[in-house]
Amino acid sequence: MFDRFVVGLVVSLAAQVVATSAGAATRKVEVGDFFFRPSALTIAAGDTILWESIVGNDHDTTSGIPPTGLLWEAELATLGSTFSFTFTNTGFYPYGCARHTQFNQTGAVSVVTGPLIPPTVTVTSPPDGTFLTTPASFTLAATAADSDGTIASVQFFRGTTLIGTDTNAPYSTNVNNLAAGTYVLTAVARDNLGLTATSAPVTVTILGGGSATVNITNSAFVPAIVNVAAGSSVIWSNRDAFAHTTVGVAESMEVLCGPGVLLSTSRGCTNRFWTPGIYPYYCTIHPSMVGTVIVHRVNSSPLVSLSAPAPGDTFVTNSLVTLVAVPTDSRPITNVQFFSGVVSLGSLTSMPYSLTLSNLAAGIYSVTAKVRNNVGLGALSDPVIFSVIAPASIQLLEPAFGLGGLFQFNHTADPGLTYVVEGSRDAGAVAPFDALHTNRAATNIITFTDPAPRPDRAYRVRLVP
Repeated sequence: MFDRFVVGLVVSLAAQVVATSAGAATRKVEVGDFFFRPSALTIAAGDTILWESIVGNDHDTTSGIPPTGLLWEAELATLGSTFSFTFTNTGFYPYGCARHTQFNQTGAVSVVTGPLIPPTVTVTSPPDGTFLTTPASFTLAATAADSDGTIASVQFFRGTTLIGTDTNAPYSTNVNNLAAGTYVLTAVARDNLGLTATSAPVTVTILGGGSATVNITNSAFVPAIVNVAAGSSVIWSNRDAFAHTTVGVAESMEVLCGPGVLLSTSRGCTNRFWTPGIYPYYCTIHPSMVGTVIVHRVNSSPLVSLSAPAPGDTFVTNSLVTLVAVPTDSRPITNVQFFSGVVSLGSLTSMPYSLTLSNLAAGIYSVTAKVRNNVGLGALSDPVIFSVIAPASIQLLEPAFGLGGLFQFNHTADPGLTYVVEGSRDAGAVAPFDALHTNRAATNIITFTDPAPRPDRAYRVRLVP
C-alpha cells in the first residue's frame, strides 16, 4: 500500500545522541482531513510524538522509504485513534499520510539536543479576584517570554473557550459584555518550537448591578450567601407560610431588616449595603436559619470623598459649615446624600454637590457622603470629623514691654479657632485698624508681640468666622 508514497528520511548521524528519560515530554499532533497540526515540530531527543485522529476518515502517519527502510507506519482509521513514537536520536524526520500524498498531507519533526525550555506566561490584567458588574467589559492582558526562542502567539481562554489570540507584544484581547457569574481566565503561550505554557488561572466575578434577591423558603435563606457590589440593595422575600426575621449578627454591621421587622407571609424588606465587608445575619425566631451578605468594592462602582470641611476643622456656633462632596464615576451620578452619623442632613441630585449647615450646636460631628449612580451602585465616603464650639469671650491680658523694648500681651483663646490681632494705624483707638497677626489657637492663651510698636497704638483681637 506504500508504493504511492515516498518520503526521505534524513538523520544527522554525526550528531546522534541517545536521550535520557529525564525531562522527556510528549507532544501531540492532530490528524485531520489532509493535514497534520502542527505540521512542523521541534523536540528534544527522548521526547515522544503522539498522533491523534480528530476525524473519522482513513488516514495514516508514515516515515521512511517503502517498502523497506520504514521508520514507522501506523493507520489512523477511526476518530480518536492514536499512534506514538519516541525519538532517541537527533535529526530531521519528514513524514506524511501515504493515502493522501496527492493532497500534500505531510509533516516533519526536528529533533535537537535537549532539553527544550517551554515559554512562560502570566496574566497581568485583570488581577485575580477582581469583582465587576454586569455587563462587564475589560482588557485581558498577559506577558510572555521564552528563554531559548521567541513567542509565536498567546491565546486567551475563558474556561475552555478561546476568546482571543495575539501574536505581538503586548499581548491582550478585549472581553465584552460578560453576564453575571464567576469566570476562570487563562493565557496559553506558544513559542517558535511549538512548546506551550499555560498561565496560572485568574478568577473574575461579575455581579449583577443594583440589587440581589434572597428568598425565604423551607426555613432557609436562598441563596445563603449573596455577593453584591457596594451601594447595591438586597431584597428579602418571605415565601414561607409563617413569619421570619433577618437580623445582623454584629451590632456594628449595617442594619438589615432589623429585629422589630417581622416578615410575615408574602412580605419583604430591602436594605442597601454601602460599606464593603462581610455581614452575617440570622432569623431570631429560627436561629438555625443563617445567611451572609458579602459586599464588594467593584471597579465599576462610583467613588466619593468630602473636600470640605477639612478633618479637624473647628467652627463656632451660629457659623455656616459647608459640606462639599466630590463624586467620580464613568456613569451618571443620580444622587448624593450627606449624613451626620446615621442622621440624614440632605440630598442633592445635581452639581454642585454642596450643602451649607447653620445653627449647629456645640459638639463633635462625623459627616459622610453617599453617592449613587444610574445603575444603582453606590459608595460611602470616609468620615470627616470636625468640631463646633461656643467660643468664650476674648480677654487681653498682661501687657508689657519685652526684650528689646517690644510691646507684647496675651489673649485668651479656644483651641482650634482662628484669631486676628489688629492694631490702629495712628495713635488712639478710633483710627483704622490693620491686621497684624493671624493665628489658629493651639492653647487657651496666645502671646502676641508687636514687631514694630507705635506710641499710643490701640490693639484689639477678633475671632475669624
